[in-house]
Amino acid sequence: MGESPTKPRRYGDGANFAAAPGITSADRARELLTALAGGAVVGALAGLGGVWFGQLVGAVQASLAPSSPGWAALAASAMYWAPVCFGLVLLIVGSELGEVLGKTVAAAGTGVAVGIIAGAAAGAMLPGAVVGALGGLAGAYLAGGNVVPLVKRELFAYFYSPIAYLVMAAFLVLWGLFFYVYFAVVPGAKPAEMRVIFDWVSFLNIFVAPLITMRLLAEESRSGTMEVLMTAPVTDVEVVLAKYIGSVVFYIVMLAPSLIYVAVLFWLSSTTGPDMGAVWTGYIGLVLTAGVFLAGGLMISSLVTDQLTAAVLSFVLVVGFFIVLMLRGVVTGIPWLSSFVEYASISSHLEAFSKGIIDSRDVVYFVTLTTFFLYATVKSIESRKWR
Repeated sequence: MGESPTKPRRYGDGANFAAAPGITSADRARELLTALAGGAVVGALAGLGGVWFGQLVGAVQASLAPSSPGWAALAASAMYWAPVCFGLVLLIVGSELGEVLGKTVAAAGTGVAVGIIAGAAAGAMLPGAVVGALGGLAGAYLAGGNVVPLVKRELFAYFYSPIAYLVMAAFLVLWGLFFYVYFAVVPGAKPAEMRVIFDWVSFLNIFVAPLITMRLLAEESRSGTMEVLMTAPVTDVEVVLAKYIGSVVFYIVMLAPSLIYVAVLFWLSSTTGPDMGAVWTGYIGLVLTAGVFLAGGLMISSLVTDQLTAAVLSFVLVVGFFIVLMLRGVVTGIPWLSSFVEYASISSHLEAFSKGIIDSRDVVYFVTLTTFFLYATVKSIESRKWR
């Protein structure tokens, strides 16, 4: 029995990506503009409020620190995570609601999450308001198109694959092995910190990222589903963003259980436990590094049709970011070239994160590389239409 002509269907529905009957392009444009405006305003206000939120977190941590430094750090971390989780929930709920209300809710949720954290981190209203507004705009774009349904499609594909669980298990086992070797086998007293562990785990990304991305577009090309995506009313940018966001979310899910090792450090430490600021920046560094590798692997996957070939070429690309620093000794006589080689190496940009420092130059490095790879992937997909 056919669908009733009066039953509304959401634009961007995960099943068919079809527009609701009677909804014109002008209607969709007005809905998106409303969501963009709402998200930008809410995000800017959240960024302003994030300054006071950061002060509140600092006051709570300072009040708990004298009696229980470890619990004070954990309480501060939980308070910072609360708006992030709240914003993600609103983004998901808003994308399910559809229409102008859903898009505005999703945009506002993203603006709240990004704005509060940005304001608290910067400690200044203007940066928080600007970043919060940008977060709201991003949320409106994600909820207003087909990105969220496509991301769900990717995540279902990941968690229905046995290879994904094998990669997750191997990743966590090796992380635990690094933790045990460093703190139990390597002789000498060691501080309660994760810096060395983060350095070791960053090398795991060399192997993990190619395994995550090898099937993203190569498998679509081999199985013929790429043609289905290309003929559906979704843009190449939406396809690439959904593939990329899905891989990053999967990586974060894979990373989350490793927080148990932070709890172990608190339990075993005879002092105040690890510096949670350095712990969170270390995790941010891992995610940013993986983000670059996943974007590069996605680009490689768009160029080939075989998963194994995609994995091998992605591995070669990722290894290049680490070994480029070895060229510094060859070009020491040329200062500007030596500086360029050092800046091009991903290792030099990870050091600050593991020390608890977020340097804008390092963030720009990771964001620029990720954007370049995603742009190249979009162009690679576009080129298929001319073959």
